[in-house]
This record gives sequence, structure tokens and C-alpha cells, in this order.
Amino acid sequence: LDKIDGIEMFRNVPQLMFPVLWFDSEAVLPESMASPLNMLVVLQFLIQACGACCASMGGVMFLGVALSGARRGRKMWEMEKARNITRLNKLKYGGERSQSLF
Repeated sequence: LDKIDGIEMFRNVPQLMFPVLWFDSEAVLPESMASPLNMLVVLQFLIQACGACCASMGGVMFLGVALSGARRGRKMWEMEKARNITRLNKLKYGGERSQSLF
């Protein structure tokens, strides 16, 4: 660690030496453990794929419910509009008419 000119934060830093240790380690994996460890690598992909499928299915279901509700609401609105037109015809003309005014 040493002073760096132009950086005030390191202005009062003394010159220091840190000991650095380097370890190199190796391991041997028996063939009997290689298959289960490989399964862990594949398992991550499978879990992500299942999550993506579930999320997309949920999105499709949400869209279906929303569209169904909108369709039902429009149908109810049209039925209410037809009922109101029928009521107006009864009030204005004293009976039902085959054609609406609107």
C-alpha cells in the first residue's frame, strides 16, 4: 500500500507491505459422484424452465379471464342498453315497438 499523488484519501497512508499467500488446491472426483453432480447442473436449468412455463401459463390464464370478463361485461352492457330502449319505447309510445329509436 502506498501514497497516490492526486488522491487526498491516500495522502497520509504509510508505505506498507502485506504478506500474500497463494494456495493451489486440486481435487479428484470419483466417477460415482460425477453423475449426481452433473444432475445438479441440469437441475438448475429444469427448475428455470418449469418456472418459465408456470409463469407463461399464468399469464395466458390471466389474459383469458380478463378477456372473458370484458366480453361478459360488454354483453351485460348491451342487454342493459336493449332493456333501457324497450322501457323508453313503452313510455313514449305505450307499447313495445319492433324497432328501437337509437
